[in-house]
Amino acid sequence: KAILDNSPSAIYLKDLENRFILVNKTTLQNHGVTESEIIGKTLSDLFPGDPEAVKGYEDNDRKVIESGEAMEFEESALLADGTHTYLSQKFPLRDFSGNIYAMCGVSTDITYRKNAADKIIAILESAPDAVVIVGNEGIIEVINKQTEKLFGYSKSELIGQKVEMLI
Repeated sequence: KAILDNSPSAIYLKDLENRFILVNKTTLQNHGVTESEIIGKTLSDLFPGDPEAVKGYEDNDRKVIESGEAMEFEESALLADGTHTYLSQKFPLRDFSGNIYAMCGVSTDITYRKNAADKIIAILESAPDAVVIVGNEGIIEVINKQTEKLFGYSKSELIGQKVEMLI
């Protein structure tokens, strides 16, 4: 528990009925609750005013349990100080017989990254010139509206294609 409580990421365990069975200090701080207010409770108890978010979290949890594999999701949570975006790694926990008995989640707040990315996209979109960002493999990752106008392709036609398509 001491190791978990010193992590900047929210770490939690939930049973197969989606009830919290263990949470770290960061989880408690993020949601402004005490341990006794969350242990044994569900996501619906934690987010009573946001049923859409609860459904999304539960759908992701279900995918992990059904696949039996670790998965990563981008999830948003409405907290008292505003909406935060988390990169969540979720994985099933198995007993000695290999049966899944719980799900573990590790959620890292990436709100600042999302906000920075939104600002960069706004800057690119306002540029008077065509901007094309290409990854190491020569694959187009980002374009702006000027690129669409200049080359006559939509974003959906260009993103994921080799840059040679434009040359």
